[in-house]
Amino acid sequence: MSLDEKTKYLISLDENAQYYKKAFERLEKENKNTWNWVAFWLNVVWMIYRKMYLYAFMYYIAIVLFGVVGNFFEVTKTTLGVLLGLIWIVFSCCLGYLGNRLYYHVVKKRVSEGYHLLEQYCPTSLTAAVLTLMGGSIVLVPILWLADYMSAGRRLRHAEEVIVDGNSVAMYLNSFKKIPLMVKLANAIVIIAVVVFCYLV
Repeated sequence: MSLDEKTKYLISLDENAQYYKKAFERLEKENKNTWNWVAFWLNVVWMIYRKMYLYAFMYYIAIVLFGVVGNFFEVTKTTLGVLLGLIWIVFSCCLGYLGNRLYYHVVKKRVSEGYHLLEQYCPTSLTAAVLTLMGGSIVLVPILWLADYMSAGRRLRHAEEVIVDGNSVAMYLNSFKKIPLMVKLANAIVIIAVVVFCYLV
């Protein structure tokens, strides 16, 4: 599958797409990881931004379970805080080292499903990332995920059989695609809800 000139040009302007393309090529050719500083510092925010919702959900479940176990064994808040801090450091280091590999598998799966063929699909979600930074990801991000899934899923049924290769991955990473109307509406609703909540509080 070849890339048209417009897609090539847009991808060449996108530094992030170039970064991940090189990181993925290194994984395929040398099976070596590339350190990701954004994943290291922002961890779950980075996962949400890159629409790695399943991994982000697993992260939240692990934190909740850790807190429940800590309360069950009556661990003091200070000790629990120190342990959570240590876990965050270890998790951040692991994500910085393995983040690109995890994202590589996510992208390959989505490409195999035909996401890269959609004219209206953005591989990132800035709104969801900002909500995560504000602490509203558990409640509001699922709304954005559902809108994204419903919008793309309805069109994926008509996608042709595809081959997962460098070109198709590059097409997926093209962040200059238009955002579907359903996703735009969900973003607007979530932003309004946050503004109203902040105003009332």
